[in-house]
Amino acid sequence: SAVRAIAPTAEIDVLDNDMLALEAVRENVAGVRPIVGFDLGPVVGRRYDLIVSNPPIHVGFKEEFTVLTHLIDGGAALLSAGGEMLLVVQKRVAVEPMLARVFQSVTVAADDGRFRVWQATDVKKADVKKGGVKTGGFKKGGAVQDATRKGRSVRGVGSKATRGSLASKNS
Repeated sequence: SAVRAIAPTAEIDVLDNDMLALEAVRENVAGVRPIVGFDLGPVVGRRYDLIVSNPPIHVGFKEEFTVLTHLIDGGAALLSAGGEMLLVVQKRVAVEPMLARVFQSVTVAADDGRFRVWQATDVKKADVKKGGVKTGGFKKGGAVQDATRKGRSVRGVGSKATRGSLASKNS
């Protein structure tokens, strides 16, 4: 719905492995198209201008960064030229080095004292395998959202697993 707020005419695809979650999003966000999936697999081959996510960092009570690292690596491979990734993560989590492995520019876009919004741009081409998108590691699906942002078409992906959105010009 954040993409819908900035782009009311956006086309939104929602990717998740939970049919109830897909139905809830369909009922609460007008014009979405639900897609059942467990990882980024259903969106491989697409290019995104924007990826926004609040990825989970726990499995039960244990901290686990597999989803976060797969989202960073896999999402970077899906970004179009000039695309950006925004991640909302607890301030104490060392996200900067994870993003810096894959992106040339990593900054804090917002910080409320507890959470930070990390902005990463300029994918390091050598670190992104040709056509290589890590699709494993996601216990639950994602959401794909299309929108127009600052005059350009964008598609977004997010999920209960990624708790966010991927965004692109092309399908």
